[in-house]
Amino acid sequence: MNYIPILLYLAALSSCGGDITLNQIVNNPVNFEKQEVSLTSENFALMIPSGWSWRNEEEDCDGENFLVMLNAASPADKDGYIDIISIQKIKSQSKSNDLQTEYDHLLNLSKTNPLGMKLVESGETEVLNYPAYFIHTKSDSGHYGAIENIGFIIKSDEEGYFYHLIAGASQTDDLFKNMSMMVECLMTFEFIVKE
Repeated sequence: MNYIPILLYLAALSSCGGDITLNQIVNNPVNFEKQEVSLTSENFALMIPSGWSWRNEEEDCDGENFLVMLNAASPADKDGYIDIISIQKIKSQSKSNDLQTEYDHLLNLSKTNPLGMKLVESGETEVLNYPAYFIHTKSDSGHYGAIENIGFIIKSDEEGYFYHLIAGASQTDDLFKNMSMMVECLMTFEFIVKE
């Protein structure tokens, strides 16, 4: 089983400060080529950066609580670091179908996260095409290449499940550019309406 998406998800749930914000990323887009990924079996589509590899994992993890839907990874940079976009469908951790209740529950869980991550910012956002909340965390280790995540939470088309759209970037010299590309890609997430 591939544990990268699980680690990205856990790292996206943590405990203040930060250099870049979601608003800075959204308001300062970068130019890059995109390719479309459409998973009609999963009822969604989005764009990812051209040249990135991707796969539809459809793994169950922890029974039916965690369904990995899509992982897209950048080519490794000169130091071997990669960035990852992950789309996951997760059963409600708060046992609710209410988006704000789910977000509040996950934010509270993040306060006990032992992964050395710290909260940069979180809250409601309108950057996606759907009502959403986000949690932005980064490693507090100070090591070059450590992880930084922005994760969005939206309701799924299935009662009691939520989509987690996660951008996991390495804290390198290209952090802002890479995070900007990934967030712009997540902003293209659309549910596919079957006819």
